[in-house]
Amino acid sequence: MGVIHKGKKWVADCFLGKHFKPQRIRVVFETQNAAQLFHAEVMYSLENNLPIPKSNKIKSIYTLEKLFSNVHKQFYNDETNLSTLSKMKLITDVLGKDLPVNMIRYKHLEKVKDYLINQRKVSNATVNRYNAVMSKSLKYAVKIGELELQPRLEQLKESKGRLSYLSYEDEAKILEYLQVYTKEFCDFVAFLIDTGLRWRSEALKISIKDFNEKNNSLHVYGSKNDLERTVYLTDRAANILKKYSRFIFKDHQVRFWWNQVRIHLDRNDQDFVPHICRHTCASRLVQKGVPLTVVMKWMGHKSMQTTLRYAHLCDKNLEQARDILQSKNVVTLK
Repeated sequence: MGVIHKGKKWVADCFLGKHFKPQRIRVVFETQNAAQLFHAEVMYSLENNLPIPKSNKIKSIYTLEKLFSNVHKQFYNDETNLSTLSKMKLITDVLGKDLPVNMIRYKHLEKVKDYLINQRKVSNATVNRYNAVMSKSLKYAVKIGELELQPRLEQLKESKGRLSYLSYEDEAKILEYLQVYTKEFCDFVAFLIDTGLRWRSEALKISIKDFNEKNNSLHVYGSKNDLERTVYLTDRAANILKKYSRFIFKDHQVRFWWNQVRIHLDRNDQDFVPHICRHTCASRLVQKGVPLTVVMKWMGHKSMQTTLRYAHLCDKNLEQARDILQSKNVVTLK
């Protein structure tokens, strides 16, 4: 049973109970959407021992497609977050755009995970990114009263491979190439390297009004973890921000120019993406001896665990620490 198309009408066909003589409800609707909603509401009521709803008391359906649309408008920028949109589209393709939000359960999250792993052959890290989009959306659904309880899927264990970053020679090659073809994007890349800002959610949202010229500091709002912070700009970064006031790039423009850089440098490794500029900033701070607690605040990491991914770059600092202790020996032991 379920929703049946008959002529120009749609029928919600529901069986109530699991005994010898279950009650059957068949209600005719003008639209498929209305029939699906009624059927979903009846099934939900049966699962939770609630009164069976009357067909004329059903409110308009709140589908997965509508949820994603509202979440994207509420939390993301349409022009700078096509990555999130593509994730939402894949999830709706797998689960169905008309899936009522109040019917979403753990099994739906498992279905998306299984599809990504078995059909798309993606990494655990990628699965976690999709899960994060779903989790944020369902949290919003609970907040607005469209979902009673949020089903949760555990994070998959991600590879702890070392993060890639740009050498000073790599940086020079990139900037020299971009200067010839696009001065604006060249400056944008230099700004990302010097600040470590997330390019989508932070760098494309800041403006000159967030800049304090007295001490070359920049207040960063609306980051990935909703943590406001202050970043102190190098002279190069400060001059770039003064020059443009704000950066205006669309997602596809960033991807296009970065792909040109990839071709120019013959870089085929999957880690060579715009986000490598952020890794470069953090890596250089650690290599220069900046304490990890300071790096954590600078980068806007919510957890020290994230910052510790750069800890292997501290090895030289450990040698320096040994030399400092050695120089303080006041008595030579025999």
